[in-house]
Amino acid sequence: PDRNQKQKSGNEKIPVHNFLQMEHIADDPDVEGGLLLVGTIKQTIRCFQASQGTRNLDDEGNFYFPYRFNGKPPSEGRVTAIDGDNNGVVYETTFSVEAPLK
Repeated sequence: PDRNQKQKSGNEKIPVHNFLQMEHIADDPDVEGGLLLVGTIKQTIRCFQASQGTRNLDDEGNFYFPYRFNGKPPSEGRVTAIDGDNNGVVYETTFSVEAPLK
């Protein structure tokens, strides 16, 4: 094949940047370890085409990757998408986070 021709594989690499802003650590007797990290995560996904299809879209069509903390899926955790924006290529999503610390 022509070396300038992009080969298609089942796995695409999508550049993602994550920024965690820790607000504080709180006592929480209801979680394992008794401590809870409270903060905000900003996730930026670059060069993603929505036409690639995904189920990880918020109500406004912003694409994101869900987070897992201590092996718990996002549906059981305390991570909530609170804001999103995109220009069709760069997707930025802000999450509110309450993650149990073991």
